[in-house]
Order: sequence, then structure tokens, then C-alpha cells
Amino acid sequence: MTFYPYDSSTTVVKTQDLTTENKQFCFSDGIGIISKSLAAKFLPLLRIPQNYFPSAFQIRHGGCKGMLVCYEDFKKDVIIFRDSMVKFNSEDNNLGILKFSMARLLYLNRPFVQILDQQRVPSQVFHKFFIENIKLITSALMFENDALKLLMTYSNRNLSYKKLSSAGLSILNEPFMRRILHHLIRYRLEELKTRVRIPLPHTIGRMAFGVLDENRKLEPGEIFFQYSELDSQNCPTGKTFIIEDQIVMVTKFPCLSLGDVRKFRAVNIPELSHIKDCLVFPAKGERPHTDEMGGSDLDGDEFAITWFPDLLFPGDNYKPLDFTPESAEELPTDLSIDDIVEFYCDFLLENNVGQIANCHLMFSDFHPKGLHSKECEVLAKKYSISLDFQKNGVNATLNM
Repeated sequence: MTFYPYDSSTTVVKTQDLTTENKQFCFSDGIGIISKSLAAKFLPLLRIPQNYFPSAFQIRHGGCKGMLVCYEDFKKDVIIFRDSMVKFNSEDNNLGILKFSMARLLYLNRPFVQILDQQRVPSQVFHKFFIENIKLITSALMFENDALKLLMTYSNRNLSYKKLSSAGLSILNEPFMRRILHHLIRYRLEELKTRVRIPLPHTIGRMAFGVLDENRKLEPGEIFFQYSELDSQNCPTGKTFIIEDQIVMVTKFPCLSLGDVRKFRAVNIPELSHIKDCLVFPAKGERPHTDEMGGSDLDGDEFAITWFPDLLFPGDNYKPLDFTPESAEELPTDLSIDDIVEFYCDFLLENNVGQIANCHLMFSDFHPKGLHSKECEVLAKKYSISLDFQKNGVNATLNM
């Protein structure tokens, strides 16, 4: 985490959230605003590609957590926190930056492929991507450019493969670099075998932070997405593209139910043109689209988006599951150190997210109805509950 201590000239504002008319759902859960002028001051502290200005930052600030999106409509340095971002009060004036929006590659994985396969996406599509990845691994053993491309997939901030290659260092012949390459090849093959982790070309899909349409221009069922062009080493070129009037598919990992993968129409909203490499969701409708995908929100969740026609499932979106969060009973007395220690031990012993995920994968593979089965639906809901165990103190059991 990078800390930036702002001074008294910075205006910090707390404001209300944007909710549905019945107050049941919150569109702005975990997301606020920061002036671009203030973001520019701490930008040199971050390791960001040259000539790239992130549109959003995942932050911690005293008792506040969530995302801040840059806007230029301010004459001075401003931070706006929403009520949902405030977890407790604090006088701390250090802004901690955990992550920032960037052009991130999209990877297929086993649950995602399972959902698309059972939504009648042809298996030949996945087989094509799989074969292309095997060819890249094979070529990386023989050609410098392909070896560099594989290394850049697992870029290391402390070891710039691109700079080393540009300086004339041979990845295939230098002993240390070749050992790194061989290790990554073995790791990559294991990923393909066990997790089906297949990178998609950056021209057809991306991973991106979810943010909110503060101008309320997007209608339900619409999204805005502007992505940066990447060069052969997956570095931003400075050029951007806006997906306009096109059907796209969006999900949030991990995705377990058929309703977690959804189709939207990407539209061009000029008021949002300053936001890039972030997926902008509408602040309208009966339920936030983020909540429809695994009960997600906007406090730092990253979403997968693809506009490749062959990957889009036919037909309409499946009905999303109800991901209403559970809440534990209030303690009759003030919280003590013993209560904290007891809960921490319970969490270590009873955390069963991995078990539930494996059970769900097994039922989706072998049940005659697959993801349409009642068992998969129940396990998907249990997974959502267990995922928030450490936040709300409620855990799901595997008794079915």
C-alpha cells in the first residue's frame, strides 16, 4: 500500500449513497469520487506506465474503504466518501492506495467455461483458445519474442523483462532467465491442466474495476466501457477504444450460477469519456447489476468483460440468484478481546469456501442437470454466505 498524507487544503466530504426507490439495494456501495488534481499529486508515488493516468483507485483512509473515481469538475482538491464507505470514524489524513485501474488481461477459468458450456457456447471456441496457448508455450522454447511474451504474462515489478530484453539479454541463452522461463512453462502447463486458466487476446476481453455512472445517463441493461490499446508486450500505447452499440458479456469471478454471467448493451456516453479501463454500471433500475453477479458491489470488485461474438451465449440472461447478505446476532455486551480471539479461531477452523467451491464444481460436472440442478443453486448461495464469513460472522454449512 502506498500512503499519501494530504494537507488541510484538501476538502473531504461525506455524502449519502444512491439507492433504489424502495431502499432495498445500494447502487453506490463502496464507491466515491476524487478530484483529478489531487490524484495527480500522489501519482508519482505509484508504479504506473509512462503517460498513463488511472481513472480509479482502490483506497483505505482511516475508517473508510472502497474506490475513488477521478473527475475533473473541481477547482480544488476534493475527496468525496459515501456513507457505505465509512466503517468507523478516524482522524487519519493519510490516503492509502492499494490498487489502481489498469489495462488488465482477461483469463478464462474452469467455472467460467463450465457456465458458458452449459449455456450452449460451442466447445470448439474453448478448444481453439487452448490450442493457441499450447502453441505459445511451445514457441517460447525456440523464439525470443514468444519467450518474452510468456514472461510478460507474469510480469514482475522488481525484474523488468522488457528492459532486459531491450538491452540485449537473451532469455533463451542466459542461464538465470532460462530457468525463470522453464519454471513459468511448467507452471503455465499446470494452470491449463487443473484450472483451465486461458488468457484471451486483449482485443476481445478485459478485467476491469466496476465503477458507477455518477451522471445517471446509463439505463438499466447498459454499460460503458473504454479500454486502452496494448502493444505486443501488453503495455498501453496511449490510444483508447470505446465499445459502442454492441452486446457484451460481463461476470464477476468467482462465478458459480448461470445468472452470474450476464449480457449488456455497451453504449457511448460522452460524459463518461474520461473513464478508461473501468466498467461503468448504471445507477438506475430495480436492482444493481453488480449485485446480480454473485452479490458484488463497487468497493474494489473486478469484473470480466468480453465482446467476442463466439463467446456470447445465445438467448436471454438467466434469472440472478438472491444474494441478500446474512447478519449475525448482536452481542449483548461490548466487544472484548476474548470475543475477537474466539471469532478468529472459529474462522480459521470453520472457513469452508474451498470445500463449497469444490462441491459445486463436482455437482456441475456430474449431475444430470448440471448447473440447472437444485444442488448447484443451493451451493452457489452457500458459497456467497461463506465468502462473507469474516465480515458478518455468518458461515454456511455443507449439510444439504
